[in-house]
Amino acid sequence: MKLAEGSLIYTSIVYDSDDNLYGYFYLYQMDAEKNRKKLEYVLLDKNLNKVNNGEFSTGSGGKAKYKFDNCTLIDNKIILTKDYYYTPTFSIDGIPVYLATTFQIITLQDRSVSPEYLYKDGNFVEAPTDLSVLKDEAKKEETKNVISAFSNEKNAGFYITQYNQKQKNYLEKEMKFFDKDLKFKWKYIYNPNTDPENYTTFKFLHLKGDNIYITETNWVKHNVNSFNIVALNIRTGEKKYEYKMEFPGCGKIHNLNAREVEGKLVIAGTYVKEEKDMNADFNKRLGFYRIVLNENGSETDKKYLPWPSLAPRANINEKGYDKEGYTLHPRRYFLFANGKISIVSERYNPGKSAVQVPIPFVNLIVAAATYKPQCTGDIVVMNFNKDFALESADTIRKEVSKENYSDYLFSQYIRNDTAAVFFYSNIVQNKKEKKEDMILGIDLIADGKVSEEKIPVYSKKKYYIEVMPAKEGYIMLREYNEKEKYNQLRLEKLNYE
Repeated sequence: MKLAEGSLIYTSIVYDSDDNLYGYFYLYQMDAEKNRKKLEYVLLDKNLNKVNNGEFSTGSGGKAKYKFDNCTLIDNKIILTKDYYYTPTFSIDGIPVYLATTFQIITLQDRSVSPEYLYKDGNFVEAPTDLSVLKDEAKKEETKNVISAFSNEKNAGFYITQYNQKQKNYLEKEMKFFDKDLKFKWKYIYNPNTDPENYTTFKFLHLKGDNIYITETNWVKHNVNSFNIVALNIRTGEKKYEYKMEFPGCGKIHNLNAREVEGKLVIAGTYVKEEKDMNADFNKRLGFYRIVLNENGSETDKKYLPWPSLAPRANINEKGYDKEGYTLHPRRYFLFANGKISIVSERYNPGKSAVQVPIPFVNLIVAAATYKPQCTGDIVVMNFNKDFALESADTIRKEVSKENYSDYLFSQYIRNDTAAVFFYSNIVQNKKEKKEDMILGIDLIADGKVSEEKIPVYSKKKYYIEVMPAKEGYIMLREYNEKEKYNQLRLEKLNYE
């Protein structure tokens, strides 16, 4: 199955404003002319029907390269963002240097594709089509404007953040928001000082309805001084509240996962002991926690569950390890609409590096004897009730994966965010046929219970299959074969419904 001529250079899953899977976007590179490349896009709906396609060209050459970064659906338009970069001629490490972010708008109704735009001197302007010019102009700017598009059930538009090329974070000071028609709405200054000895950085945490949640980290003399959660009104930029999450002497440093549920911000994760200068080692996790903030930022609940309280049912000791030295590595936190929480973890052993000795032949023997690969084992699902009390702990047995950090693939909320399904892959030894088989694990979490289906994933042409999210109740399989004509896209119905 070939969707278009040329070579595939970019794919993206497209979601609608309610965060439901809408379809799939594919971009192919066709003919290349002098300083221009011809591209064709293809948009499939969630049933794999081709609903739109078109052609456009983009710049090339000038020693500037690009990669497509994101694809966002806003009304009947696709916003396609692209990052430009180059590799310095005399670069020792060969690390690319970021130049600029551009975007263009694909109008699905008439299949028109706009020029590329970038944000410069307070305005959206057309990007130079000559990449040599784009490169020369972008190199003059130390602090870059990074463009992103967003869309949810109430709001859609663009936001601009700042990125300093020389990693002078203290010079990054604000973010700006624009509506979907590129009209300026507001800006939020999170770092007014721009003082290298006392400055603030930020990260996006969560976006829901009219609320946008960010984290702000204040740095004093290169050490963390405070870590706060800030809620903003996405329509006006007004600060709704600021919650002090961490500060010197607070005792605990947290890993954050957050979601707004019925107007409250639910925060969950693991925590570790605060060390000097608010440093932390997340390999020394102490347990799980949950914090709930109301619409004013006040705590309505705060609860910590150290490993000893979970140990008997999770088959771990009081330090969080099992008998084989594996610890729980959380892969996904499900913060359900009914107030319950499920945490999916993998048993993980980081292994040990090989001991090195300065004698060539002996070194090989010693290294082989002392090296232990990282391993990923069973999956553990912990289900908590509305009060964050452990209701059940289920272990999903699977083959140990060596030299692999994680077998977890992806997940989806289903049933109006009251249940979820997650997927993982596992390579098992087929002793009869003397080969390795890939097994796809499909696990449903609903009403505090876990049910599983395992299916073999294989290609008749014995090549490669990529598993991707699909509409509720299905998965999408993309099969790659040695001969392109045998490539396939197909939906597979799942049995959990």
